[in-house]
Amino acid sequence: MTQIHSQWQFGITPNYLATLVLAGKKTATCSGKMFYSLENGDKYPVQDELHTILDSQNQPLVTIKLTEVTFN
Repeated sequence: MTQIHSQWQFGITPNYLATLVLAGKKTATCSGKMFYSLENGDKYPVQDELHTILDSQNQPLVTIKLTEVTFN
């Protein structure tokens, strides 16, 4: 069963980038492995997880499903 992994905002312009997701213009994103604190229980994202995108006021705007996760 798919579960919501986390809720988060996009960078310093969360409303603008979330609007692009809602419009279907932003379909990918990335993050560095070093930003995950595994000692504090953070987990790496995995395929098929649901993530809720928040606006600048921490209100949920849209839930996305991760269709691919790669590490380089």
